[in-house]
Amino acid sequence: MELLKIIKRNRNNIYILLTCFAVIFGGVFIQRHELYQDIWLMEGLADGLFGENNRAFLTLGCNFIITGIIYLLSQTGLRLAWLHILLILFLFISDFIVCKIVFRNFNSIIKYVYSALLLLITTSFLLSYTIEYSAIAAYMIAASCLILFESAEQKCNNKVTIFGYIWLALGVCLRGDTVYFSIAYMGVIWLVKIITLCIQKKDQLKTMFFFHLAPFLNALCIVFLLQATQWVIMYHVEGDFYSWNSIRAQIDDFTLPDYDTYKYKYEEIGISKNDYTLLTTWNNLDEEIFTKEQINKIIELKREIKTEYINISTITNELKGAWNILTSNMEYNILLIIMIIFVFGFDKKLIIGNSFIILVSLILETYFIHIGKNFSTRHLLGSVIIVGHMALLGLIQGNCYNKRLDKLKNKNYGIILLSIIMLSLLFIKIPPSQKSIKDFYLERIYSEDTYFAYLKNVDKANYYSYTYNRSVRDYIESDKENLYYELIIMDEYVQQYPLTDYNFFKTAEVGAASNWGVLGQYSQKLSPIKNNLNRYGIKNPIPDLIKENVRVEVKSNSIENRLVVLNNYLKEHYYDDVDFSIIKEIGNCVITRFLRSIELNDIEEEEGEINIDPVIKQSDYPGIIEIDFVMKSELINMKTDEVYIQLYDQMNNSYRYQAIIENEEHGKILIPDTSINYGMEYTIVPIIYKGEGKKQIKFNELKIDLLS
Repeated sequence: MELLKIIKRNRNNIYILLTCFAVIFGGVFIQRHELYQDIWLMEGLADGLFGENNRAFLTLGCNFIITGIIYLLSQTGLRLAWLHILLILFLFISDFIVCKIVFRNFNSIIKYVYSALLLLITTSFLLSYTIEYSAIAAYMIAASCLILFESAEQKCNNKVTIFGYIWLALGVCLRGDTVYFSIAYMGVIWLVKIITLCIQKKDQLKTMFFFHLAPFLNALCIVFLLQATQWVIMYHVEGDFYSWNSIRAQIDDFTLPDYDTYKYKYEEIGISKNDYTLLTTWNNLDEEIFTKEQINKIIELKREIKTEYINISTITNELKGAWNILTSNMEYNILLIIMIIFVFGFDKKLIIGNSFIILVSLILETYFIHIGKNFSTRHLLGSVIIVGHMALLGLIQGNCYNKRLDKLKNKNYGIILLSIIMLSLLFIKIPPSQKSIKDFYLERIYSEDTYFAYLKNVDKANYYSYTYNRSVRDYIESDKENLYYELIIMDEYVQQYPLTDYNFFKTAEVGAASNWGVLGQYSQKLSPIKNNLNRYGIKNPIPDLIKENVRVEVKSNSIENRLVVLNNYLKEHYYDDVDFSIIKEIGNCVITRFLRSIELNDIEEEEGEINIDPVIKQSDYPGIIEIDFVMKSELINMKTDEVYIQLYDQMNNSYRYQAIIENEEHGKILIPDTSINYGMEYTIVPIIYKGEGKKQIKFNELKIDLLS
């Protein structure tokens, strides 16, 4: 009996806990089994992924406090994806906070329906694709703002207020810049409060103005302190990282003026069409060519163009574009439907608040369009949807809903009708996808790319999805003699494998990424990545691609728009005789090398002949040709030797390629189709690297028309 009394007394908390757990537990299982590269990097910096003695607590995105927590957790020896676990925990606690506030402000049974619906909606967007730390940070900050509202309105004890500030601090530490969006929406709540006071209680306006403002002034002080501390420490440890990154971000994170339209301007700056293409791929870290002065000239060009075309017409078009972007997203349309439902028949300040929320969303999206940065898919939509829900909840302080619901209670059908309307949101088909929340969940449940699908897959060794490919990961991790650059695929949200984690909750061993690097973005300037490059003798990543210990990995469907552009860049600025060849095919990923021709007079020549019979054909990769050959000679061990082919055209231009050995006699080279001129005769010189010392041996040359 005593147990039943305890359960009855705490039934609301038990319901909230169970609902939050059920929704998040289910959300984790049906989310895509993918890994967002920024989260992988932030965790890896702290947990030793780049080496036991090669850790860092400073990065973009999360604060040193979060990476410090990850470091402490990694000292347990458990190789878990701690940041993923923390994000789910943060989401769970934020959900609990939201539901608690709902229950405090609703006295009727509607609170059970509304809280469950709210969790289903928010979880579907926060866990359906990948765990997006920016959206969860915005959610945490919004939840902390609600706590501060609650403590001010209900005159809660100091413990509640202190927890609100702690939760705000953690949200800011997770992703500091999302605070601006959250504060923008929560500022709407504050503004509505002040407007209401002006109308209803003018005599209390001054007192209540500061009463509602004080918690947020304190919150802004916390935000400033955390951000300033991060900046000071980063400046002390990483030097001019922030100043360098602010310039980099102007190129990588914002759209550039069209090259063909402003070709003469770019040529004045010294930017070719291929340079421009490389700049837009995020694989562009070459400060010898793309100097700060040159990048600043591009930024100045953007400003000139913006200033030239600012008028009423462009502003109107940007506003229309912003509205089209917002209303073309299923999440925003759901928010609008919920607003309409809750405005109907309720307090007038809800109408004011909802109007402000829509206006703030429109202004933010218009601003991002104006500066050339569309945040709707990451930060803005996360804030619009999640913080928009929070804003609606914030407006119910003072029990304005309860008064209206009490009136509805006098009608037998009032509560039932409102509950049915709210539940129907799960089944209403929302544009533009014309899918309901129910359709979304069913689609995820039956999808083959979920975490649950991974768990039930018995052949985990050969399982791969977008960012998990064990065969690729194992190959790169096992080859510590070479440095592997992973070309970033900016066209795709989570970027690409081979990231080293084993699965969503299990990270790789310490040092697994000690031979990993990228050719762009901000990570190359962080200490662990710089240490990796220094250990392999890399001074300037792009021109040093020709080093013997450097490999480049890219998805096979991105060879043309990544490798070819990079190859043209090297030819244009550094080496006339450079070219690349594919040296390993793994799944839908390829490992490549950039090589220059070598002086054959300096290489020992082997007596004896080898027979080579090349056949050229189109490969399985767009823009790549395959030259198959049969090499028969007792002088070559195809199992242990490295085979290279040096091609000479009729003008004596030479290019060297590493071959892929398929068996004891057969091999092939995979090279760009632009490397071969149709109808031209080529001279082929096989070069063999033998033994552990990789002694170079050349064999007799063979003249052949490859395209006859």
